[in-house]
Amino acid sequence: MKKSAVIISVLLLFAVLFAACAKGTAANEPELGNYVLPAYIVKNSGKDLLVTAEEGLYFVSLSESKVYENSKEIGKEELKAGMSVQIGFDGVVLESYPAQITADIIKVTGETQDKISLFEKVLEEYFNQREDYSWFKTVALDFTKLSVSEPQKNALEYVFTNYLSTKTNADVIRSTREKLEKEGKLKNGIFENGVILSIKENGDSTYDFRAYTGPLGAEGSTFKAKMKNGEWKIDYTGYWIS
Repeated sequence: MKKSAVIISVLLLFAVLFAACAKGTAANEPELGNYVLPAYIVKNSGKDLLVTAEEGLYFVSLSESKVYENSKEIGKEELKAGMSVQIGFDGVVLESYPAQITADIIKVTGETQDKISLFEKVLEEYFNQREDYSWFKTVALDFTKLSVSEPQKNALEYVFTNYLSTKTNADVIRSTREKLEKEGKLKNGIFENGVILSIKENGDSTYDFRAYTGPLGAEGSTFKAKMKNGEWKIDYTGYWIS
């Protein structure tokens, strides 16, 4: 009887050990802590992340962080644009723009349809197809047809402005064609030495990207997009020019 009890105890011990092993690193995964920022990744420079949150943009230092996905620790380089994450940090926020925090723990919670990195990619493809844009003195950004929050529009403005600074010395402003006309900056509908870049969110899951310099200087594209494995796949369904 005692021998049977010993055998049963040994079997139970192995069962507990097996269950612990089956959980992998989940048992060792640290908690996020008291301060958690839910966010979406826009860029990973290797040293820090640019992320968007409900309040706007953040730079997230990776110097002291550990990263987990599906309860397993992964490399920081595996953090990709388009991932949704929860960022545990010490509560200290540097009041710059973007704001700055240092991550302790980052948990990947999935892929997202956050569109900041998508629209930046569309902008990059537009400029990559053009050889001469040095004549731009003003670039006006029109996000009035996007159904995203104002902090997200501010984040998109920051990302666009940062990218455009690598391509042109133009002043970047937020405006619309109607507003520019009222201000007298358009003459006969022509935006002299300037371009209006706009993005429109259609009701059929498509988007229109438009570049306007005048009645005979407008072009655009219609596209659909889907996030797959941390990268936006863009399907351009139409182009037009006037």
